[in-house]
Amino acid sequence: MACSSVITSPSLQRASVEPREITRVASFDALRGVMCIGIAVFHLVPMFFREGDWEFAASRYLAYFTDVFFVMGGFFLGRRVRRMGARREPTREFLVQRLSRLYPLHLATFGFYLLMSSAVWSGFLHSNEPGRYDPWSILPHLTLTHGVGAGQPLAFNYPSWAVSAVFFCDLLVPFLLAAQVRSQWLLGLVLAGSIGTSLIAASLLSVHLTSLQDAGWGALRALPSFVFGLVLATSGLRVRSRLLAAGLLLVALALAFTSPEPLVGLARLGTIYLLVTGVFAAETAGLWIPLSIRPLQALGRYSYGVYLLHMIVATLVVSLLLKRVLQVDAIQLGDSSPGLAYAVLAGSVLASFVAAHVSLHSVERLGGQWIRATLLPSRHSDAVTSDDSQAPDRSRASPLHDRTAPDMTLAHDGCAPRFDSRL
Repeated sequence: MACSSVITSPSLQRASVEPREITRVASFDALRGVMCIGIAVFHLVPMFFREGDWEFAASRYLAYFTDVFFVMGGFFLGRRVRRMGARREPTREFLVQRLSRLYPLHLATFGFYLLMSSAVWSGFLHSNEPGRYDPWSILPHLTLTHGVGAGQPLAFNYPSWAVSAVFFCDLLVPFLLAAQVRSQWLLGLVLAGSIGTSLIAASLLSVHLTSLQDAGWGALRALPSFVFGLVLATSGLRVRSRLLAAGLLLVALALAFTSPEPLVGLARLGTIYLLVTGVFAAETAGLWIPLSIRPLQALGRYSYGVYLLHMIVATLVVSLLLKRVLQVDAIQLGDSSPGLAYAVLAGSVLASFVAAHVSLHSVERLGGQWIRATLLPSRHSDAVTSDDSQAPDRSRASPLHDRTAPDMTLAHDGCAPRFDSRL
């Protein structure tokens, strides 16, 4: 009888079919960690392997990860909005908080390549990518406008085009939230409009939507995905069926990785949106997926640092250590000793995480504190500015005060200019 009463308990029956109300999307932490590894591998593989090698071809699919970061940027903001209701933070304070998160590491990595530029300009170093060290691009990079048509977007530490793109989206946040408050349907129309605008721009510039950063308009590549993330978070989506959640994930993965070539343009965006929705559905349905592994989730907080720093590590390892010190060509190493090339590649990724950890607790923390103390002296706090987007709910936090939204950057290194590795 006791067993029978347990089976027929109404509360347990409801629990078995009702989706979970989640306050933490742990799978997204893991997804961010996996993605920053994927982006690093995407850029490192062509330094060791040729276009005809299977490693090169397989790594091209890792380009998908960039757009997922943009989706999650909007999602984390929207989740905070939904949780906090009508309360709002002053726009100025929100933008200063975002700047304090984005700018310190961007400035530090830009400084590294500015030193490299000085060596190139003085003739001490030779570069086969002279356009990368364009002096006219210094000001746009300093002002985060190189993702909105100013200067050479792929100069210096060109992954930072995405930092510029993210800050552009942050500038639009008050307008996006105003649309969401009025109607979820209105926010949907904003999403459709942003996709349409990006498609028109891509057509005029003769590039794919997912290559707009190459033409200097990375912000228009980021905006549709950022708005989609906001729509997803504020939609109230809760999936009850684990079977449905698994189906969404399997369909998205099949679309993404069974195509002969990596998807581009609108096809890529649609597939990425389906994939992120599937991961979120799995979380709400309580479905275990590989992203549920806790060690993977711990990597998410380092994603911004790895995203910006891995190409500096690659420059030091491939261009300086291998080429200049050991007199070893990375491509020849991949040809003759692929296993050793794998080891160097994996070591570079690991070194990027170490650098990201150091940066998180030094450059990013101290730089963020200084920016907030300077621009918001009355509200300055010594709060940690780690990229912990899955922090527990803070009852007094503002929906705009999300320093933790993931910050997206791409990377590439001038030591391997023979291929187009741009996402």
